[in-house]
Amino acid sequence: MAAPPNRKIRFRTSVLPLDETAFSAVAGILEECDLSRATYNKNTLVTSIGKLGGNGVCTDLAANQWGDGWSSFLSDLDSDIWEESEEAWELSGAWEPTSYDADDGIKLTTSGVGLVSDTNNLAFLYIKNLGATNKALISLNSDGNYYIQIPAGGSVQLRGDGSTIQCNHVYAKSDSDTTNIEYLIAKT
Repeated sequence: MAAPPNRKIRFRTSVLPLDETAFSAVAGILEECDLSRATYNKNTLVTSIGKLGGNGVCTDLAANQWGDGWSSFLSDLDSDIWEESEEAWELSGAWEPTSYDADDGIKLTTSGVGLVSDTNNLAFLYIKNLGATNKALISLNSDGNYYIQIPAGGSVQLRGDGSTIQCNHVYAKSDSDTTNIEYLIAKT
């Protein structure tokens, strides 16, 4: 029997094909209020296609990742090992983020920035755009072409090919002004 993997990432994606449907005006008056609606458009699920998507498990991950920075979901205290934090964890404000707020993510500008410096082969990449309006642009060739565009609130996940895409090849920037992202970059 094979040994179980040291780390694994379970991921799932789904695509809902939507179509804009026009609805007629609806009259509805009650004693206390008017429930009438004017003509409106609404996105509805295209039932002839149904739901698209799939599940996956990435198990070809290194047991020890290249550092705490492989995930942007860390708080300020996560960068220290527990033994070094034993004196600080009870301090007032120790659990309040200062340089990085998990709700805000990593701030991007219109200049490309490398997310990590590790040169190992990329096993798995997940990036979510936490911004409300601007797109996050992603390059997989070291600040070259930004072919991946993540809309506000959207995300992208992909597996590396095991040889040509390295962790330090992942660059990100905002299409205009700023946006915030969170990420997970795992090596093989």
